[in-house]
Amino acid sequence: MERKVKKIMANLQFIMNHGQISVDFMDLGYKRMLFSALEATGKKFNVRTNEHHETTLFLELV
Repeated sequence: MERKVKKIMANLQFIMNHGQISVDFMDLGYKRMLFSALEATGKKFNVRTNEHHETTLFLELV
């Protein structure tokens, strides 16, 4: 669990610095936790799927 939280924090920091991230979301629990963390920031974001890899989501701050 601690490893998952550290990964979420690192990905959240990356999104805040770069405005976007592309991540494989096979782990639904991880996906829920990351979305909750993003929603807690109060920033709006778009979610798209990758055409070639359906398990890869592209998150972009609006």
